[in-house]
Amino acid sequence: MTLRRVWVLSDGVAGHSNQAFGIVNLLFGDDAKVEKVYTSLRIPAVSRPLLRFLYNRIGPRLWVRSLTRRLYSGTLPATRSPSEIVISAGGNTRFLNAASGGANIFIGSLRRLNGNLFRVLLTMEPAGCTTNVIMTLPPSRLSPELAEQAGARYRKHLNESGNALNSKPWTLLVGGDGAGFSYSESDWYNLASLIRKLAQQHGIRWLITTSRRTPAVGQQYLKKTLDDQVVAEASWNGEPQKGTLIDYVGASERVFCTADSMSMLGDALNAGKPTCALMPLNANPNQRYKEALENFRDRFALQCWPMAQEDTSNLELPAPADLRASIQNDRDDLKKRILAALSENGAPTQSNSDNLQ
Repeated sequence: MTLRRVWVLSDGVAGHSNQAFGIVNLLFGDDAKVEKVYTSLRIPAVSRPLLRFLYNRIGPRLWVRSLTRRLYSGTLPATRSPSEIVISAGGNTRFLNAASGGANIFIGSLRRLNGNLFRVLLTMEPAGCTTNVIMTLPPSRLSPELAEQAGARYRKHLNESGNALNSKPWTLLVGGDGAGFSYSESDWYNLASLIRKLAQQHGIRWLITTSRRTPAVGQQYLKKTLDDQVVAEASWNGEPQKGTLIDYVGASERVFCTADSMSMLGDALNAGKPTCALMPLNANPNQRYKEALENFRDRFALQCWPMAQEDTSNLELPAPADLRASIQNDRDDLKKRILAALSENGAPTQSNSDNLQ
């Protein structure tokens, strides 16, 4: 069988690559030959407005596409088969993706760039262009099936390494300042107290992973105050890693995640895990972010708790089997809509470059 060739443009941000590879896995599974291209935009303060003007006003003419490639370090081959697909996420890849032409998919906000430059534009909210496919979850490498497989392997690893688990652990994913959320010392105190209380009440231990955005003061407080009776294993940012996010989410029965990370919330929900978003005292996300969280509550039973939550006895989370079925149906529907859009939408042309978002 001939494998479909897919090019993934990466700006070096792990969350963006995770989303792009999530779409590759969703559409093709193992039936794709994937080439990852690391790329960055030269002189972005000048290049961004220049390229946005050219693509919006002139369109993807040959000389515009040639200029685009010169303004990037790391680029695609000039000649490719029409059947090859280019996928990327992250604003710094959008112009090189647009220059690729043909079957190209972009994930996320275009920041005033014409959406019809892409065969498929994937967003969480309507983008106002004919190529837009709206998602109900951020894309992720994880699926219920992959999470189950990764989790079984990692629980076996923990048990064989002497870190025996009496029951499935719960997982805590920790982000940091961003998306309208900011954390104080009080929040880290509240988070540690909540984690201890849940461990005692439900007889579980935790798998914890922090991210590059986790403040050092928060990470150090969690390390200092959560002992082995509460934590089965932790992967701390900046230290030698033990388990990965995929390992921890897959191995867990439930996932708690700081609400600032749409990517980590998406990973937990795509894995089919009952999920709770934890809010710091200073939580002021924009309206689109609030609407995304509300959508997760309505469709996937996401719970939202303050970190200072006092009553932890009533976890209104769905049965995992029910959630997994809902997530899988959602993923199957998204795959169908993306493949239909790839077939129906023609390659970007000069004529559709005048329709700005």
